[in-house]
Amino acid sequence: MKTSLALKVATDWFGYEIVEYDEEALKFVIRLYGNFECASYVSKKDRCMSHLMRGILAGIFGEAYGREFEVIEPKCVAKRR
Repeated sequence: MKTSLALKVATDWFGYEIVEYDEEALKFVIRLYGNFECASYVSKKDRCMSHLMRGILAGIFGEAYGREFEVIEPKCVAKRR
């Protein structure tokens, strides 16, 4: 998983911070910065816009742990405040 996130940073798609990493509970909190998907929508939308990144993260975790994951995006720079 960290390798996949490093690839995204290397391609300049976003920066990230691992806030919580609990393999036993299978709960992970990752904060993205400068996500290319949301950059052009800052404070212009009523919802989160990181659809591609949510799907990529769900796929990465699903492959790593052999089960489906739900990726929740509680905050986004695209959302009006």
